[in-house]
Amino acid sequence: MGATDVKDRGNGTRTGTLPDGRPVNVHDSKTDGVPTIQIGNGSREIKSRYP
Repeated sequence: MGATDVKDRGNGTRTGTLPDGRPVNVHDSKTDGVPTIQIGNGSREIKSRYP
């Protein structure tokens, strides 16, 4: 996805910034362990879980 300023926040969480300036966050779900990607989009967040 071309994220920059990627940081490992511990506990399987990584954060970064997309080329268009939106923040992105990848982490494991606390309930079922499925990875989740969250992309900031103004006042909303886009969340997607993937196996």
